[in-house]
Amino acid sequence: MTSSPKRLFAISPEEIGDKPKFSWQTGHGTHIAAVGSLNVITIRNRQGDEISSIPLKGACLQMKWDKDGDTLAAITEKSNIVYLWNSSSQKTSTIDTQTKDHTTVIAWSKSANLLAIGTSRGNVILYDQQTAKKVPLIGQHSSRITTMAWSKDNLLAIGAEDNRISVMLSNGSVIQRCDANDVPKKIKFSEMKREKRGTYEESTVSAIIGKKNLGLWVVADPNSNAAQSAGSQLFTLNFQDKYGDIIDYEWFGDGYIMIGFSAGYFIVISTYHKEIGEELHKTREHKGYLSSIAISTALNKAATCGNGGIKLHELSDQYAIDSIITIEEGNDNLTEIGWSVDGQLLAVAKNTGAIYVYLTKLSMLASVWQQKIAFMTSLHEVSIYDHQTKTKVDNVHLTTEIEPSVLAMSDVYIAVGFNNRALYYRIQSIEEVIKASEHDYLSTITELQINSQYAAAFMNGRIQLHMIEESEKHSEERHAIMFPLADTNDGKILCYCLTKDYLIYGTDKGILSFFHIDEWHVVNKFDKHKTGIQRLFTENFGTSVAFIDQKGDGYLYNVFFENPNTIQIPNLPSGTKSILWETNLDNEWIFTSYDSESITTYSVYRDSLKGPQIMFVGTTRLQTFGSVPLLLNGGLLLLLDASGKIVQTQLDTYGFLHESNDQEYTLDEAIDRLSKAILMKRYEDAMFWAKQLNDSNEWNKFATALLYSLNIDYAIKVFREIRHPGMVMALEEIKHVEDKSLVSAHFAALFGDYDLAQELFLKCGCPLEALNMRRDCMQFEAAMTLAKAYDPDQIPYISASHAEQLEFTGDSSSAVKFYEQGITKKEKDAHHDQKCLVGLARCYIKVGEIKKGVTIATRLPGKEIKEECAKLLEALKQWPEAAELFEKAECWDSAAIAYIKIKNWVKVGDILPNVTTPKIHSMYAKARESEGRYKEACAAYMKAGEWENAIRIQLNQLKSPEQAVKIVRETQSVEGAKMVAHFFESINDYSSAIQFLVLSKCYTEAFTMAQQNGLIELYSQVIEKVLKDGRDIPLNDLESTAIFFQNQNNHLLAGKFFMFAQNYDRALTHLMHCTGSTESKGIDLAITCVGKARSPLLTQKLLEYLLGEKDQIPKEAKYLFRFYLSLGQYPEASKTAIIIAQQDQESGNYRSARDVLFTMHQELKAQQTAIPFEMANSLMLLHSYILVKIQIKLNNHNRAARLLNRVAHNVSKFPAHVVQILTTTVVECQKAGMNNSAFNFSLILMKPEYRDLIDAKYKKKIEALIRKPDKSENEEEYTPCPHCHQRVPDYELLCPSCQLALPYCIITGAHVIREDLCVCPSCNFPAIHSEFMKYLYTDDTCPMCSTKIDLSRIVKLDGGPAVDSFLAQSSDMS
Repeated sequence: MTSSPKRLFAISPEEIGDKPKFSWQTGHGTHIAAVGSLNVITIRNRQGDEISSIPLKGACLQMKWDKDGDTLAAITEKSNIVYLWNSSSQKTSTIDTQTKDHTTVIAWSKSANLLAIGTSRGNVILYDQQTAKKVPLIGQHSSRITTMAWSKDNLLAIGAEDNRISVMLSNGSVIQRCDANDVPKKIKFSEMKREKRGTYEESTVSAIIGKKNLGLWVVADPNSNAAQSAGSQLFTLNFQDKYGDIIDYEWFGDGYIMIGFSAGYFIVISTYHKEIGEELHKTREHKGYLSSIAISTALNKAATCGNGGIKLHELSDQYAIDSIITIEEGNDNLTEIGWSVDGQLLAVAKNTGAIYVYLTKLSMLASVWQQKIAFMTSLHEVSIYDHQTKTKVDNVHLTTEIEPSVLAMSDVYIAVGFNNRALYYRIQSIEEVIKASEHDYLSTITELQINSQYAAAFMNGRIQLHMIEESEKHSEERHAIMFPLADTNDGKILCYCLTKDYLIYGTDKGILSFFHIDEWHVVNKFDKHKTGIQRLFTENFGTSVAFIDQKGDGYLYNVFFENPNTIQIPNLPSGTKSILWETNLDNEWIFTSYDSESITTYSVYRDSLKGPQIMFVGTTRLQTFGSVPLLLNGGLLLLLDASGKIVQTQLDTYGFLHESNDQEYTLDEAIDRLSKAILMKRYEDAMFWAKQLNDSNEWNKFATALLYSLNIDYAIKVFREIRHPGMVMALEEIKHVEDKSLVSAHFAALFGDYDLAQELFLKCGCPLEALNMRRDCMQFEAAMTLAKAYDPDQIPYISASHAEQLEFTGDSSSAVKFYEQGITKKEKDAHHDQKCLVGLARCYIKVGEIKKGVTIATRLPGKEIKEECAKLLEALKQWPEAAELFEKAECWDSAAIAYIKIKNWVKVGDILPNVTTPKIHSMYAKARESEGRYKEACAAYMKAGEWENAIRIQLNQLKSPEQAVKIVRETQSVEGAKMVAHFFESINDYSSAIQFLVLSKCYTEAFTMAQQNGLIELYSQVIEKVLKDGRDIPLNDLESTAIFFQNQNNHLLAGKFFMFAQNYDRALTHLMHCTGSTESKGIDLAITCVGKARSPLLTQKLLEYLLGEKDQIPKEAKYLFRFYLSLGQYPEASKTAIIIAQQDQESGNYRSARDVLFTMHQELKAQQTAIPFEMANSLMLLHSYILVKIQIKLNNHNRAARLLNRVAHNVSKFPAHVVQILTTTVVECQKAGMNNSAFNFSLILMKPEYRDLIDAKYKKKIEALIRKPDKSENEEEYTPCPHCHQRVPDYELLCPSCQLALPYCIITGAHVIREDLCVCPSCNFPAIHSEFMKYLYTDDTCPMCSTKIDLSRIVKLDGGPAVDSFLAQSSDMS
């Protein structure tokens, strides 16, 4: 709530009597007319002084001012006289209506000098003030006229006691009437809120009907057909009984009505058809009664009076009380309230006879000098606010002799003026202000500005510049001067500004003149603006002037700007009232414009790529209605509000300045603050927000803006911050360049403004830079123009580049011209000329000059151009030329196609070996086939991958089924197999036919044929082979076959096919029923079946079968081993494998035993499971024994002896051949020179249990060896341990040094050598590389896995990581 308004004056009961009435002067007047029971109208000015009085001959009924406030009309009770008072002459005259009835009501027209006078008998007299003519309108109503009102359209609405309302034109013609249910009062014109406006500006008539209702009536266009029908349509609004009677109402805003009621309520309603009847607002501010309401559109406020005094409300928020006026003499008996037109004064009448006038709005007069503001604090009082000290300087306070209409201030003086008079006060100190001078002017001054010495008064298009106090220091001619000067043709002055050094004014001819006060003459004149300059605003020094012309466009003029001197202000609001320059030096070159709703911020760039520019920054909405911005300092806007106080607001556009680092903000807010800081050149703040965001896009925008504004130093700082060394180095190189045009040119090119860049390059004398830029940007026409003017030697190169661009865009004919211009025929340009010829060849072909293009392409070296041109010719279907160039370019496939197009088969045949595209081979094959050349056709079909056609020719034309079968087997062609099958069927070779029917996926036909010809076994074998090859067969076909075998009681095949059909339960049942010769196969398949099924139930069923739990006949252990292996039960499989191997070993089946252990070893290794020592050792002994034969065969008795020595020490594990092994050991040891070992093993043979079993041919030799022993022994060779590198005997498999097991070679049986190591590519067992290679020359199978080995697959392991990895894996597996 604001403070209570100050009382200005009061009119006492002694002056006017009781039951007072008052009326404020309309227009621009400031008088109030008041009358009471003394029957004398007193007219007072704003200070309360009486300026005139009008004695009346009776009690005053009504007083009304005309539209301009020039004439006051008044009527009295029971009289036909109208009193008229003229405000200019201050004289009173009367009008005699010359009627027998009395006047009851008067109303002035809103648009003409017409006075309507209503009478007691329902008649109306229209009085024209200009002509003094009276027009009586008799019989308008049948009873007393109670109310009248004019519209802006000059329509007159009349209400009378006959309960009727009529509307007439200014000539007296009634256009519409309507009836009411009671007497209408307080009739008014306004406009309802409607989506579509009617003919009239004010077409809605409102009136209080009786005491409780408010009537609304829309006046239709009299020329429309709806006028008559609309005449009786009065819309009546009813209100709650508790509100009491309607006392008063006022229209405001867009069709809103405020209504006051006797019970103290006031409500707000809307007249919009969707809202009518709804109460938008209701309040009861006066608990006893409410007597009057008033609205000021100037203040946007409403006032009500009643018991409790006077209460003021903002129209934007009727619930909030703005202020309360309490009348010292008492708040009772208040009858009427009313505002002056400008809203400055509020009058309230008291029934006992007093009228009180309050100051509700000070005159919005203020003046600013630097950081100080002078403003009105009362009608006659001026105060100063010092923004620098943030205090109101109460000591500098003066009371003026006059109520000023203009106010001015400088550092020395304060000036006030009214009409043609101005008073000048000198500020002696902060405590003393004295009157310095007084000046009378030739006419009314409408604006006044002063500086420390001079005053400039504006009067009707002229300015008088004069010294405030005359000084002897200046000559008399410098005391005063009038503008415009007599000897100029500047036109009428519309605006001006006085600074410390200059008087600057603008005229209706668009001229800006700068008058330098010290030099006392015009020093600069800008006369290039085409429109009159309406208002201008300078910054402190006066070198920059912002002005608004008569079209409402804004511009900035600066005397130092190069052409153009003016820049248009972008996005200037159409209702702009004024412009403020920023006074803070940190924010220089910032200014704002404001209208009634918002203030817009702009930033001036003195230097940018495009020269001086004005940047639109943003808009801040003004929160205070009716306030006037006065001073802008560092984003803080100081305003004078309607109550005469200085208020402050922070502009949104400066939001980046005063925000705390800890305050929360959104991402969008941070981006907006960064953007505004950049626009306003607050780069330190921008750096802060850029770091807060830390977004590459925002950093780039920041850097780009700096480059645009040519701020290289700060741009370097930003590019360093974002770690862009390239830009930093580039900017460091040019930051010392003094020619801004050159710097701007480079930046303009960087931003893509090439026209500007060229202009700047030429301006700074660097035409070649412009030329290179145009060429680099492929703007060749501009580049050619520059080359012709500045560097003709560049024309051929530009022509060539231009030609390339034209060719690329499809303009080949123009490209030919420029390619020809680009050829220089100079030796140094040989490469350049060749590029032009290449382009010419292409373009000649494109424009249809085939021969020229082909000739050039043929002569040019290289394959690429020939291929390019050939493709162009191919597109044009010029096949002969295309084929020739394709062949020369060695594009064989394309050449073949072209030759095929022209059916040149000879050429096709010549180049066919080089062709890789199957389609071409197919085309050639068809051509050969059509000519009966079947072998060539077949070969071509094979190269084309069309196996079926090749098979067809082999069967039908070449009669070579063997070749057809070969093709089918090689290609696995389904269709080809079907063709071969039908061929064999045709010659009754059903076995072959069945095989090929299966290959062609004709399983049903194959099965039927097998049945019919007794070849079911063959069919099953073929099916099994197909499945092993990985081809899918429908399960239904497989199950049908299984059922057939089931019906034949062939359990083995039935089980096998049920397994193929994934019916594992039935499969196992049949396989377990296999007996006799099929039992072994049945068990093997059963194990496979269970492994695939992974069913616990089937697994248990087979295990019981193998263990013989049902038939008490256990199956062989090998089956159990396979069973465990198929299920992945490796520990059980390992144990079983060892048992099987022992059985085989005891039976003398050493290779079988070795294979079982090897299989288990590989399975465990694949599963990364540790290999039991017993298994590994047995595998090593068995493999050592098998290697003996290989070494004897290779005639390497030393290795055979060493291996036998290893086996003989474990001869108990070979019980079936103990004597044979020991005998062979003795023989091989003797051959190897190991005599002591031979002797020791001979002693064992001579034991009684072995002696009789010795082969007769060796017995005597062994006996002789014992009788004559030779205990000499060849030493075993040593090689390094692959783990620790200590020397170890070759056939020792445990290193005595590192105690690690040593891998053995599968060829020699000795431990491996680190530097000569490899592995079998099939089983991955180690071998000595050199020995493995020698062995493979005699036998191509691995002695361990029996797999054929390709010599090329044996790779020696590199020393280091590869060997270490292998040895580590071997150790882990052990």
